[in-house]
Amino acid sequence: MLLRDLVHRLESAHGFKTDLPLELRAMHFPFLRFRHLPQSSSEDHSLNCCLKSWVHYSVLVQLPPKLAFNREVAAPFLDQLYVTFECMIALEARNASWFEEDATALLREREVTRVIADPAKGQDGPHVPTTADIYARLHGSPRIYYSSYEPDYPAQLAHDMRVHSAAGRTVWTIFDNTASGAATPNALAVGAAAPARDQR
Repeated sequence: MLLRDLVHRLESAHGFKTDLPLELRAMHFPFLRFRHLPQSSSEDHSLNCCLKSWVHYSVLVQLPPKLAFNREVAAPFLDQLYVTFECMIALEARNASWFEEDATALLREREVTRVIADPAKGQDGPHVPTTADIYARLHGSPRIYYSSYEPDYPAQLAHDMRVHSAAGRTVWTIFDNTASGAATPNALAVGAAAPARDQR
């Protein structure tokens, strides 16, 4: 099967990454969307040849709601992602089977960060982390992709990001409420809520 049959999409968007306790930086990140996971060596080879030069701080992988967890397929797929990118892998699954114990165990074994999504899709219950790092993807509330977050939300988010960063965690926060242009002011508000970097 050709690479185009994977129907993945690469997009660029702005996100905020904190790798210093009091610093927020705007970065570009690659976004991979798969209709299904590669199940043959030829698919793996095509994926690797196309993307092997993309070495970034993190890669977000989004799976469709109908794609159920299958360890025999998922395990080599996640391994191939690490070989290809050699960076933090964040997984946004949207099928309930990816939030069960077996899937959670595999994500922990492969050190794949489970995305904190707002609103969560397919997740029944509270967020269960799979690594110490954090990758949040905020789609807008109450209207997904359109709504802007309330004014007090960015300040609380900036505080939480600083706390986790100070604890040594890698923190990514991506605003995906782009349909009405709300993502940019929301992201800038997070940056404005962060205290100035210590100049010493």
